[in-house]
Amino acid sequence: MIRFGFLVLPVLTGVTVAAAQDAPQYLSSNEIILSYRAHESGPVDRVEVWVTRDGRREWQPVQTTPAGPHAVRFRATKDGSYGFYLVLHNEAGSSAAPPTPSVPPHRTVVVDTRPPTFQIHGTLERPSRSDAPVRLFAVSLIEENLGPTGVRVFYRKATNAPWKDGGAAIHVDDQLHWTVPETFAGAEEIKIVVTDLAGNRAFDTIHDVKISASPSGADEQQAKSKQMPFPAKATLVGPVAGVDPPTVAPVLPTVVRPVSLGDSTETPTVSPQQTEDRREDSIAQLRRLARRHINVGEWSLATARFEDALTQAPDDADLLVDLGSALYRLGRYREAAERFESAREVLPDHHGAVEGLALVAATQKRYPQAREHLLLLLRLAPDSGKNQLRFGDIEHKLGNLDQALEAWRKAIKLSGDDPAIGARAKKRIQYFGPSRIRQTRP
Repeated sequence: MIRFGFLVLPVLTGVTVAAAQDAPQYLSSNEIILSYRAHESGPVDRVEVWVTRDGRREWQPVQTTPAGPHAVRFRATKDGSYGFYLVLHNEAGSSAAPPTPSVPPHRTVVVDTRPPTFQIHGTLERPSRSDAPVRLFAVSLIEENLGPTGVRVFYRKATNAPWKDGGAAIHVDDQLHWTVPETFAGAEEIKIVVTDLAGNRAFDTIHDVKISASPSGADEQQAKSKQMPFPAKATLVGPVAGVDPPTVAPVLPTVVRPVSLGDSTETPTVSPQQTEDRREDSIAQLRRLARRHINVGEWSLATARFEDALTQAPDDADLLVDLGSALYRLGRYREAAERFESAREVLPDHHGAVEGLALVAATQKRYPQAREHLLLLLRLAPDSGKNQLRFGDIEHKLGNLDQALEAWRKAIKLSGDDPAIGARAKKRIQYFGPSRIRQTRP
C-alpha cells in the first residue's frame, strides 16, 4: 500500500477557509480544480478521480486534466451536486480502494451557474405584531440555492444618491418580510438584490415607496445584522484521511472564476455545449415562472416572462405559441395572431399555432379564415373531438347546418376520455338538429 495519505484542497476561487468536511461548496463555474498534497514527501504518478451525483449510491471514474504540480481540472457537464473522491497512485500502491456507497466524498461541490429568477410585483401593508414595522413585498423568486441572508434591501432618496443598505429580508412563500430601519422615511427607489450561495445575483427595483420609520432601537438591531451588500464566497477545505487542514483566516475574494495552480495562466473556457445548456436552463426557469403567473391569472406577467425567454430563443415555435396564447387572454388579438404566424414560419404545421390562429379568427368573426385553419387542424389531428366540435361551430356560423351536424356527431364519437366534448356536441345537435327544426315549424 502507498505509505502516505493525502489532503484534498479544492481550489475554486483562489481562497481557502477551514471548514467541516461535509460542508458543500457552491461554485458559479462549470470548471473545478482539485488540488492535493501528501502527508510525506513522495511522487504521485497518477490521480484517479471518482464522482457521485446521487448521494453516494453510485460512483463513476471521470476524466480530468492536469492543472498544476498537485492539481487536476474537472469540467462539470451541467449544474448540480458533485461528490469527489481522489485515489492517488505511485510505485508503492494506492492511497485507497475505489469508493463504495458507504464511503463519504472528500469534497462536495454544488455547481450553480444560473442566476436567480426574481421580480417585485408590489408592496403589501400589514399590521405589525412587533415593535419594528415590517414591510411586505409581493415577489416571484425562484432559486434552489438561496442562503438565509441571500436577500438584501437597498434604498435611496434620489436617483443619483448613494445606495443605503437596509439589511436582509426574509423570503416566505411569495413574499419578502423586511424590517424597516429607523432612518428610513420613504425612498425614491428601493432595490432588492438576491444572491445565491454560488454568488450569482439578480435584482429588481421599485420606485416612490412610502414607509413609516421604525421606533427607537430598531436601528441598533439593524446595525447588528448589517453585512456586506453582496455576500462573498470562499472555498471550503475539510479534513481528509485524519489530517487537519491548515487554518487560514477567512478572506473575501474578488475573483469568482476558478484559478489554476502553479505556473499555469490558462483562462478557463466555456464550451459551446455548456453555453447551450445554460441557455436552455434559463429558458426553462422563465417558462416555470410564466406558468406560475398563469396559474393565478397574472397574464401580463406571464407575457413578460415569455418575452424574456424569446430574447434567448427567438425562433422557438413553442415559446411563440405560449406568448400568443397569453396575449390572446389579454385581448390583444392582433399581437397574438402575429406570434402564431411567426411560429408557423418556423414550423408550418405547428398544432398550437394553427389552433391559435383559428381561435383569433373566430373571436374576430372572421369565420371563413377560421374554417381554413380548422380544416388544417383536422388534417393534423383527425381524431380530435375538440377540433370536430369547433369545426361544427364554425360551419354553423357560416350557415352550413348539415356540415355542422356531421362534425358534431364526429365529435361525440371522438370525445373519448373527455366526456364534456361529447356532452356539448349532443346539446348542439338537440338544439339545432332535425327534431328541433320539426318542432319549430308551423
